[in-house]
Amino acid sequence: MKLTIAFNEDAPISSLAELKDNADLFDNRIVGIEPGAGLTKATTERVIPAYGLDDMHYVTSSTAAMLTELTSATDFPQAAEWIGNYTMDLDQLYSLEKSMFVDYDGQDFEPIVEKWISGNRDYVDSLTL
Repeated sequence: MKLTIAFNEDAPISSLAELKDNADLFDNRIVGIEPGAGLTKATTERVIPAYGLDDMHYVTSSTAAMLTELTSATDFPQAAEWIGNYTMDLDQLYSLEKSMFVDYDGQDFEPIVEKWISGNRDYVDSLTL
């Protein structure tokens, strides 16, 4: 699993490398999750400087707000419904972030996430029911 800044399918760009030159098309904003989240720290400390996005406004708020922003940006009803019904309690989010960003110091998150999934199988399975 990789940390990702996503663009909807009909966005005028398809990669993070194109964002700097097209920031105005996104109201000069990057929408993130909770200010204290590990992903927020990685975005602020690594992604924004690496891609020269320092002039963009990085908006952090709740995961629910970020998911709402994503839902409003999608034209896929099934995905919008899934995202709209998505829940992850704070303990689950904390355990996932801790596994990825506190207990692990690397870039290959796939085995870390696979291990987290195996330990949280009931929750993961409930996402696709």
